[in-house]
Amino acid sequence: MPVKHTLTKEIHKETKSGTTGCSTSIKEYPSQWVYTRNKITCEKSGCRN
Repeated sequence: MPVKHTLTKEIHKETKSGTTGCSTSIKEYPSQWVYTRNKITCEKSGCRN
């Protein structure tokens, strides 16, 4: 499910390991991430493909 970074407003793909598709840790600062149904906006490898 896509996750939105509340500071940058960028939407990433979440992986089962607690990171985004582009290897950013969601667990490090969980208060900065919210689940969303919006389209993924991150252009980095892993989130887009």
